[in-house]
Amino acid sequence: MAEEAQNTETPVLTKTQESIQKCKDKSYYYWHNSVSNTVPFPKPELLETKAVAVEVGPEHKKISSYSWGEDDDSVSIYVDIKKIREPKDGDEPLTQEHVTWQFGTREVDLKLTNFNSEHHSLKISNLHGDIVAEECKVRVRPARITITLAKTEKSKTWFSLVKK
Repeated sequence: MAEEAQNTETPVLTKTQESIQKCKDKSYYYWHNSVSNTVPFPKPELLETKAVAVEVGPEHKKISSYSWGEDDDSVSIYVDIKKIREPKDGDEPLTQEHVTWQFGTREVDLKLTNFNSEHHSLKISNLHGDIVAEECKVRVRPARITITLAKTEKSKTWFSLVKK
């Protein structure tokens, strides 16, 4: 007799099953339950493949040694060439042809390409303040690169080069 009592216990239902049993076709889960049984899931199919050529440029070494200063209208960044690479006999001097740059509202990207067979880059994002990209300048000399950033807010002091 005890065995018969154990067999007549009601099965434990999940909340979803309870809702369907209680509310029948008015249950939120009723439709979802029936759709998964009747609608087949689409199978992904490959439409086409394309070969894409990706041009990879040379690996640039990061320039991490530089100094900076400011006045009312501008901020200057100084990159000492000797701190990037010790000069060797037979080295060619740094010229304007080795240097490319881009300015954004709050960023500077400077690249030295093929300078004595080496490539270097200085990228500073999130500058302390906005700059006027069209008015920024780069001056290249054999021993130093000077980047002059024109501030949008004149006479506003930058307490650091990068906003923290």
